[in-house]
Amino acid sequence: MILYHFSNKKHRRLVPELGEKRRFGKENITGKKVLFLTTNPQMFLENEDGSNFFQYRYSIELDGNNPYLHSDDKFNDMLQYHNEAFKLKHAISKWFFYDNSLDYIAISRWDNKLCKFN
Repeated sequence: MILYHFSNKKHRRLVPELGEKRRFGKENITGKKVLFLTTNPQMFLENEDGSNFFQYRYSIELDGNNPYLHSDDKFNDMLQYHNEAFKLKHAISKWFFYDNSLDYIAISRWDNKLCKFN
């Protein structure tokens, strides 16, 4: 499966950073270092000057059975409920935690003139 990671830093290799993490649907926060990954390739917030709050988009290819990949079920369920409650028809992006360093297959940089990732 193809997943995406967004960052303001340019990396040679993606390394987990300290973040809040829910494991396997539990409420507790483990405080472990993780990478946040999503199925959404277009995550951006365009500012008035055409800039984005993320400079880089990393494309990653992973097997869905990878032991370091964990779905953020609580957040994904909340997004699903939101779509159903408001009868929204657009596809829901899924969110994941990744517990290890990994390589990416492509990197794109935000283009302020075109207002998109190249």
